[in-house]
Amino acid sequence: MVDAAIGGKNGVDLGPLKNQIGVIVPPIMTLIDTRFLRTLDEQQLVNGSIEMFKHGLIADKAYWNDMINAGKNYYNDIFDHLIFQSAVIKNDVVVNDPTEKGARKALNYGHTAGHAIESFCLTQPDQPDVLHGEAVAAGILVESFLSTRYTGLSQLEYDSIKNWYKGLGFTFSFTDRDIQDMIQLMAHDKKNVNGEIRFVLLSSIGDFVTDQKVENEDIVLAFNELATV
Repeated sequence: MVDAAIGGKNGVDLGPLKNQIGVIVPPIMTLIDTRFLRTLDEQQLVNGSIEMFKHGLIADKAYWNDMINAGKNYYNDIFDHLIFQSAVIKNDVVVNDPTEKGARKALNYGHTAGHAIESFCLTQPDQPDVLHGEAVAAGILVESFLSTRYTGLSQLEYDSIKNWYKGLGFTFSFTDRDIQDMIQLMAHDKKNVNGEIRFVLLSSIGDFVTDQKVENEDIVLAFNELATV
């Protein structure tokens, strides 16, 4: 409703690698009926809501706070309104940059690390199944940690993101070898430049910076943050 339905991007995975080929074709119409949410269990609702939190982080601090305050009240008019606002945020980004040459890259916040986590878990029989939103939430924490080191995200705002992530109850913990494998998976990310991994990072909640190069040792530290929550 707030992510794949908006913007016309259709991606196809190749093996465990996310969105390696695809097209961007704007839809004639998008219909959103929140009554369908009543067919989903809470895990799937949390999974879907992660992209809404992401929209607040990259575009609107007030919206981020509204999402935090809403909690897990998925079946009410307030949440319906938050879904509408989230769709508007994404649509505004897409209209201004339909082919992802600049600002639309911000929609990938949390996804560079998140896609690597998702792909890694899919290929490891000893890793639990992970939903896309769960992996992106972990990616948001990883990339928020990197934001404190590279683009000036304050410790106070990082702590608020970390507390949000802690409240989700997800448990990710990776060995150094796992992290190196995920760094290799990140080498296939579509935002890379000349083979170098590039991140979208936050300067503050509601403001982003694209095309950020990050040292591998800092990526390792950021992934290790997951085990501290």
